[in-house]
Amino acid sequence: MAELGTIVGVISLGIQVSEGLIKYYTSYKDRESETAHTVKRLSHLLGILEILRKNLDEREFDPDDDADKKLLGVMQRSISDCEDLIHELQEENAKFATSAREPGSNRVTSAVRATGRRLAYPFRQSTLQKLDEDIDEISASLTLALQVLQQQDLGSVQDDIRDTKALLELVRAGQISAELQTWLAAPDASINYNDACKKKHPGTGLWFIRSGAFTTWLRTANSFLWLNGFAGCGKSVLSSTIIQHTMRHRRSNPAVGIAFFYFTFNDDAKQDTSAMLRGLIAQLASQVGARGGNDQQTQDGTLSRLHQSYRGSRPTDHALLDSLHQLVQEFEDVYIVVDALDESPRHKHREEVLEALGEMRKWPGPELHLLVTSRDEQDIREGLGFLMGLDVGAATDERIVSLKNESIDGDIASFVSGHLKDNRRLRKWDKYRDEIEQALTKGAKGVFRWVECQFAALEACPGSKTRLDALLNSLPRNLDKTYERMLANIEEESAEEAKRILTLLCTAKRPLAVEELIDGIAVELGDNPRFNEDSRLMGEDDIRHICPGFIEVDANVDDNSGSEATVRIAHYSVQEYLESTRILASGSSMARYAVQREQANTEVAAICLAYLRNRELCDACLRQNLSAWKFARMYPLANYAATNWPEHYREGHGDDGGLHELALGLFHDDQLSLVSWANIFKWGGYKRDGLGDRILSPLYLAARLGLDQIVSVLAAELKSSSSSCPSRPLRNAFEQALIAAATHGHASTVHALIDHGADVDFQGFEGTALHLASRHGHLAATQALLDRGADIEAQDYRGKTALYDSAAWGKEEIVQFLLDRGAQHTPLGAYDTPLECAASSGRDKIVAMLLDHGADPNKGRYRIPLEAAREHVKVVQILLDRGADATRDGPVPPLHAALEAGTADVVALLLDHGANIKRVGGMPAALQRAITNNNQPVVEILLDRGAEVNVPGPTYTPAEAAMSRQSDGILKLLLDRGADPNAGVVTTPLEQAAANGDIDSVRVLLEHETNKADPNLGKQETPLEAAAVKRAAGIVTLLLEHGADPNLGLLRTPLEAFLDEGIEPRSVLQLLVDHGADIHRGKAEPPVDIARRKGFSLEKMEELKVEIRIKEGKGDGEEEEDEGIAFGDMKPSVMPWEITKRVLGFRSKDVGPLGDD
Repeated sequence: MAELGTIVGVISLGIQVSEGLIKYYTSYKDRESETAHTVKRLSHLLGILEILRKNLDEREFDPDDDADKKLLGVMQRSISDCEDLIHELQEENAKFATSAREPGSNRVTSAVRATGRRLAYPFRQSTLQKLDEDIDEISASLTLALQVLQQQDLGSVQDDIRDTKALLELVRAGQISAELQTWLAAPDASINYNDACKKKHPGTGLWFIRSGAFTTWLRTANSFLWLNGFAGCGKSVLSSTIIQHTMRHRRSNPAVGIAFFYFTFNDDAKQDTSAMLRGLIAQLASQVGARGGNDQQTQDGTLSRLHQSYRGSRPTDHALLDSLHQLVQEFEDVYIVVDALDESPRHKHREEVLEALGEMRKWPGPELHLLVTSRDEQDIREGLGFLMGLDVGAATDERIVSLKNESIDGDIASFVSGHLKDNRRLRKWDKYRDEIEQALTKGAKGVFRWVECQFAALEACPGSKTRLDALLNSLPRNLDKTYERMLANIEEESAEEAKRILTLLCTAKRPLAVEELIDGIAVELGDNPRFNEDSRLMGEDDIRHICPGFIEVDANVDDNSGSEATVRIAHYSVQEYLESTRILASGSSMARYAVQREQANTEVAAICLAYLRNRELCDACLRQNLSAWKFARMYPLANYAATNWPEHYREGHGDDGGLHELALGLFHDDQLSLVSWANIFKWGGYKRDGLGDRILSPLYLAARLGLDQIVSVLAAELKSSSSSCPSRPLRNAFEQALIAAATHGHASTVHALIDHGADVDFQGFEGTALHLASRHGHLAATQALLDRGADIEAQDYRGKTALYDSAAWGKEEIVQFLLDRGAQHTPLGAYDTPLECAASSGRDKIVAMLLDHGADPNKGRYRIPLEAAREHVKVVQILLDRGADATRDGPVPPLHAALEAGTADVVALLLDHGANIKRVGGMPAALQRAITNNNQPVVEILLDRGAEVNVPGPTYTPAEAAMSRQSDGILKLLLDRGADPNAGVVTTPLEQAAANGDIDSVRVLLEHETNKADPNLGKQETPLEAAAVKRAAGIVTLLLEHGADPNLGLLRTPLEAFLDEGIEPRSVLQLLVDHGADIHRGKAEPPVDIARRKGFSLEKMEELKVEIRIKEGKGDGEEEEDEGIAFGDMKPSVMPWEITKRVLGFRSKDVGPLGDD
């Protein structure tokens, strides 16, 4: 077979060249830092080549087999893609060897040992970079060939590393500014994508990729798919396949956007609507920004507007949906994949997520293609069915794909076969591979996770046929039984540690680092809770040994981030089993491992508190010379414990006596623990007396965190100490605590503090407690304050009410609630109205609420609402629909406000509703203002609506305004619509363009098809005068060619004007003289005299000009040579213009803007 010989030959050459290059570079020990990355790439390439050759040597190909022929054909195409590059590497290798040998020497010597010598060719940065690029390209092609060979199924070619890299590069937020990235705090979905890809066996999911459902989803406008399946059936792995193939479908088309999100059961930051929307926005905004040009402006605009509206807080879900919709509209198609919707907690976040997906499905337009995966749970089926327009309980629909099918069984069979072949720990069973494969494939029943667990059992099983038979004959029938057996296999002496590990991992608010988990295990609870350093495990291997099969350790994805490996529950089904009633109802001893939420949170809170109260930790935290980094290495769990214990406390049994005493002790302990905890939590500035000028007293901190029982105890103690020591006043401690509780939304704490006598209307620095609760969107706390008598119209020191604050911060639910409770929408203080505020921030729903409750759409304290809404077309439309007057004058008329903002849609809306396109309220006419703002789309709208193109404003005509902004695009538009190119209030347009050195506008004015400017007409000076002063040779040339008189000037002749400013550049001077400028004629002083005063002779220029003309005389139809002139001795800038043109080889009409020559 000829193809096989060619393939083997190229691979052998590649091995030889790779070995030669590695040997060459590794021989230079003093250059390792420069060449390490190249050597690493070469080693990787060599490994691929050797595996390819080994596989080819071991396999027999049948020359008559069509499959083998096709296989070799595809391999040959992959190999031929890199054959030229391998030959290039061979040439480089030969060149390196030649250049590195000294004449007559057999040894390789360094070309760079002698100091001061330039770098030898093989070590140049450009050489190494080119090598790296070639090696990467070869590796990619060979990897594909290897996949084809190993898989023996051309249809299952998968996991092309270039696709994955391209996808991750596409969705990373690199095009968004660091400030916006930090503020948006979008979860990183690429971590989940990478995890899923690692689990993917070649060929997984291709049954779906080849299905009509996927093709329809890709190609049909506004498409939707729901993939559902039971626990462990490989939904997330299939999602990664879908994302990868959607990326291939995109084919580098920048008009197609891709975004994805993975809900994650063990990470609170990836469970709610906000997280999903922020993740999708970050990915799409980066893709818009990467397209460059005007799209970058759009990307900045979308996120920047959102940032401006919510700079001090997180955007509402409604605002995020609006921004996502704007970004989607920037593409022709956007593909969004949302995985594991069932991992969003059902009774906490899931309903809001379903509502958000429903809103996305309602968006008009064909752009959005949405795909969701989840378990088939009732609330999800009903929610997604509703947004698909299905009746509840509908059995079938082409947009619903069940993952319980024979194709999944095929994926599992392939997975089992591949794992048995590739896992070195299972090679002891090679003799019985077929038997094992058959048993596992049959028992899996569509559940990948079940198979993974059986592999773990096979690895641990002693290598005898009898033990293997026993294992295969007693395979658990489902995941529950599998997990029950795995728990039973935990060693008895490790049972308590295993229980602690499972409890911590199931309950933690985020993934725990290995070191954090180890310290959590080392905390001893009981009568005397404490952290025992001697109980620390040695490392992650010990954790795996204690809980085999239940956990996974994720290595740090980014080696430069400094973050450590994290531990997590291996699969969602594990946590679901441990938290279910099934494990309790089993009646087995395994029930001791059950994780019951309240008890688990109580335990984790106690672990955190005992850890924080450790005396050595407190001393280390307050030690002045100990860096934060060293402290974190000494006590890895400190940051998690300080940040999260209050939430675990609230979600656990807060009335548990032991936990309550532990928590209260943190606020006592001579306040040492409290101070160190506050420092770790980065509150800082805490004073040990707790009642000093700073508000961070124990009561304040407890109220801030909503710890009601502790608040009650501390409040009683505070009252008691105040009554026994009158010299120590409370200093508004209760009121400051009330504000803290309201700010963070703790309604029950608000009630407790008011019960203890806190003044509900106390004015803090940022207002009353009601201001803070409303501003931050805490409905329950807002209601609690009003129910306890808070003044709904109370103003802060700036005159703002709670209604104003909630409107300004976009808290729609609070605005509606306050309006329903009678809040006034008219201003009582010095600030503007809530309607003005909401309109200026673009909060259309709040604007509608205020109007529904009687707000006047034409009244404002400092500006009318239409003026305030200048940038927001949806708000403007609502105001106009509710009776706002587009013709009404405010301090700034609405039309002019929209012109200043440059929002073309708003301008068009206002004009549709009668806004005056001419002068209004003493302002410049609309057209002049739009031109001054250099906004061509708005100028076009105004011209289409009848704006008069030649009516001057107080200081300029429209054409003059265009010249002041140097906008040749707007100038051409004005000329096309009949603008007079010679009319001006202060200057003519051509005069202004020449003075600006704007050659493009000069060309537009002189060369317009129907509306040409007069090159000799000016108001303060002629255009040629202006160009001469500007020393713009290109403009001077254009004007002269279009008939400008070189001797015509208003104040001075052009030559006179030029010489008044100096004699350089000579090219402009020669241009004027060549075109007939009279050196003896001037308005104030003859040019020849001006030049003489400056040490230059115009007469000699004229003599040289005559000489050139003689030399350039023609005889017999041929040009004579210019023999008498030493061209090489003359600079073009001082040569006569005709000679300059001949030497430099261009015509005068080709001259560009050479103002500075």
